[in-house]
Amino acid sequence: MPEHKHIPSAAGLFLRESFRSIRSTASVVPSSRYLTAALCEHIDFHRARLIAEFGPGTGAVTNGILARMHPDAVLYAIDMNPSFVEHLQRSCQDPRLIAVHGSAADLSRILAGAEVDPVVSSLGLTSMNHALRKSIYDQVRECLRPGGVLTQYQYLTSKAGCKLSRSEFDELRFLETYFAKVTTKWVFVNFPPACAFTCRKA
Repeated sequence: MPEHKHIPSAAGLFLRESFRSIRSTASVVPSSRYLTAALCEHIDFHRARLIAEFGPGTGAVTNGILARMHPDAVLYAIDMNPSFVEHLQRSCQDPRLIAVHGSAADLSRILAGAEVDPVVSSLGLTSMNHALRKSIYDQVRECLRPGGVLTQYQYLTSKAGCKLSRSEFDELRFLETYFAKVTTKWVFVNFPPACAFTCRKA
């Protein structure tokens, strides 16, 4: 009798991979639909045709983006974790999704010179070294079309000055060095609670 490979659920996979690399995931549960809504709120999906997502994980935000996307749009979901990429490829049959095993620092190469709008990021910027943060956001600024939007979030436990965090990284100040306008929205119905940043390129 053939053996059947056990395929973990999305929640089980996220939990397993979070414990393996908690610095990059920064959470043990996927993003809530409320955080997804906050990240998508100011994106013009009717206009957007090429979308990039950083750190899709098991697809909680990815599925929210796909549900809002134009039928002719394409979503590049870029993740360094091969287990997450494999899960997306296996679980989502939407032809608009291109799951990429790679780094957000390879954005320019992945897009091959194309302009993107928007970029939705679930990267843990707080735990990232500055050289890598700068490399990624230099490329975002280069690839994002004029007037384009990037959305990014930061967990409450990562906020500078929070007793639960040892980091002095100021995510808002960092984003303001790249974008003409940055607005924030707190999402408390999420675990952990998070601040969603909406950044617009001049």
